[in-house]
Amino acid sequence: MRILHTSDWHAGKKNNNISRKDDLIYALDEIRKIVVEEKIDCILVAGDLFDKPSSSVDIQEITWEFFLDMNSKGVKSIIISGNHDSHDFLRSVKKLLGLANVRVFPQYEKSPFFIFEKDGEKVCFVAIPYIPPSVVNKISEDENMTKDRRSAEYSEILSSIIREKGEKAAREGTAILISHITLMQAKPSGTEKEISLLYEYSINERKIPPYFSYCALGHIHRFQQIESPNTKIYYSGTIYQTDFGEKDEKKFVIVLNVKNGNIEEKAIELDLKRKLMEFEFDLEKENLGSIIEKLKSYPNDIKKVRLKVPPSIPFQKVAEAKSKILKETEFVAYIEEKIFDQKTNTLKTELEIAEENIFKIYKEYFLEKKRKEEDFKKVITKIEEITNSPDE
Repeated sequence: MRILHTSDWHAGKKNNNISRKDDLIYALDEIRKIVVEEKIDCILVAGDLFDKPSSSVDIQEITWEFFLDMNSKGVKSIIISGNHDSHDFLRSVKKLLGLANVRVFPQYEKSPFFIFEKDGEKVCFVAIPYIPPSVVNKISEDENMTKDRRSAEYSEILSSIIREKGEKAAREGTAILISHITLMQAKPSGTEKEISLLYEYSINERKIPPYFSYCALGHIHRFQQIESPNTKIYYSGTIYQTDFGEKDEKKFVIVLNVKNGNIEEKAIELDLKRKLMEFEFDLEKENLGSIIEKLKSYPNDIKKVRLKVPPSIPFQKVAEAKSKILKETEFVAYIEEKIFDQKTNTLKTELEIAEENIFKIYKEYFLEKKRKEEDFKKVITKIEEITNSPDE
């Protein structure tokens, strides 16, 4: 039996105003070729099929046509929801997709099993979609639970579910876990803030039991194997570079060969239609014309531009430079300024300066209204809890 492990398609993704539809189409065409060449019997999508809860008609059409094409080739598919997907939307199309041999798990089910048999091999898939951390609040009776305790309880609940379902699946055949989770050893792409939020609600890979012969995971965008004494664990990663945190990453899918109850895996690199690239220029030292020429030398790639802006350059000149870059260069998703911060004598982005100043401004307003400073601290703590919630 031949199985293809993918995840995190993020269909409908945009980098600012730049649609990634063409990148999705190209990646799916790459996967179509692999399905034929590798004689795939079943495709796994380990969450985040879509980038937003509500996707445009053309993006849905591209996505569903792929699965219809797979069905015409005799290939079954399994989809689980991720944190970007709409559970309600996937539930609404579940029965319809079933007609095309696509098994959808829009949210956690008490019996999350899918058994597939072919040529004497029997695989029992255990599908654990993304379970929001807020589920702990509903299960726990302690309303005043701390963030650390909430994180630990989330880990324990999820580990317990995986252990229980894995034991049952192993009695049926070769057990494969497909889930949208974060493991402690995983190395994500993205910013430090995103990484810290992922780790707050993660589980220890050692808690995944040896009942599973393979774990097909999604959620982390970087392709990687997670070392475990119990089983084989892989994140397949995104099928194209979705965000600038992934700009230097290669992209893969994983082919599993199930034979006599044993699993052999191999990663196959996907060709990319476009790459994400970052550039940094010093407006004081570099000519605007040469900056634009350098950007034009990467005509099809999606670009993020960072401009160093020393105090000697007036605002109007910076605005004109940004306008000219956008007018004369294609596929520039972002232009970010690095401004000289006199307090620290360093160059910082506008966002970094704003994040440092926003609480200071709010504190001044709060105290001006004759409120107590300890009340201000309580408000700030609550704001941080809300803004750092991984459910958002």
